Amino acid sequence: MKSVLAIDDEPTNLLVVQELLEDEFNIECMESADNLEEYLQSNIPDIILLDVNMPGRDGYEICRWLKSEYEYSTIPVVFVSAKDTMEERLVGYDAGAYDYITKPFEYPEFLAKIRQLDKYLDHIYRIKDDYQNAFATAMQAMSGAGELGTIMQFLDDIIDCTTYRQVAERMFQTFTTFGLDVRVQIRVSGEVLSFSPDGEIKPLEEELLAKASGKGRFVDSGTYTFVNFEMVSIFIKNMPVDDQAVYGRIKDNMPSMLNGAEARLRALESEIVLNEKKKALNFAVEKIHSALGSAKHKMLDLKQHNSKLIEHLIGQMEAEFFSLDLTQEKEVYLMKILEKNKEKLASFHDDGQKLEVIFNKVIDRLQKAIN
Repeated sequence: MKSVLAIDDEPTNLLVVQELLEDEFNIECMESADNLEEYLQSNIPDIILLDVNMPGRDGYEICRWLKSEYEYSTIPVVFVSAKDTMEERLVGYDAGAYDYITKPFEYPEFLAKIRQLDKYLDHIYRIKDDYQNAFATAMQAMSGAGELGTIMQFLDDIIDCTTYRQVAERMFQTFTTFGLDVRVQIRVSGEVLSFSPDGEIKPLEEELLAKASGKGRFVDSGTYTFVNFEMVSIFIKNMPVDDQAVYGRIKDNMPSMLNGAEARLRALESEIVLNEKKKALNFAVEKIHSALGSAKHKMLDLKQHNSKLIEHLIGQMEAEFFSLDLTQEKEVYLMKILEKNKEKLASFHDDGQKLEVIFNKVIDRLQKAIN
């Protein structure tokens, strides 16, 4: 039932109004408006029935005051007065009255007007409820759209992350916009890495993350919530359990965010492994290149040494030919043997140079492949 406040300095009039309305309304009566402001601080009636002629402030003045106060301005005021002229009604209308009932009134007419006002208020309250619901829905939609935009920005930003710590730091930045206090644990390449916004994570927090990681996608305990994926888990320490709308949106958004984080972690893991292999291959190529350079210098030294050795041997043999009783044909034959072996040694060196060219081409191709 709706509440009605009747104000009249005649107790008899109040008694009549109370008897007419008490079966359908919660009725309160006041013989003056002196304490009206104090009364309204703890009681807001749906309807006010107001006499015009009263000691102190008259009904018109009281009505103007009510309409000037934001908290009371929407309460419909019905004047119940013996003044029945057009001028009086216009004054009441100008003061902000909803209706004007003349005393003495016919009971059926009085009840009909109050009941009509009751139906009008039902309609107004429904419109107000619909508006509030629509406004709340719109605000939730706007909040959801803003949160979705934040998630999309996060997914775009983590593409540029080149370390696991950078991924965790970008997650902290995003969670901060949601007002969440979070810890992050990443599991990659046989390692377990735990992070907090200030860099230091408590051993107990790290232990809780590890234990919760195998207990399902969401693990809830009061304001604590753990969200688990294969490579990443988060520990939310201040879930807004008192706001079911926000709580629900956070749970809806977390899978998208962590799916994106995990995809980046997988790619980053592969990139890091590939970079390690690339570094190892570069190191091997550098070693091979260094070994070839060293071999080249040794071959040059050997060529010079062999050439000097053959030249010396030829000189010695030419000197000894005079002391040997050899025919000219025999001398020529021996000199040809020495010259042929000299040419073979030169050929061996040329083959070594060709092999060096081949190795250099292989090294160039390896370097192009890994770079």
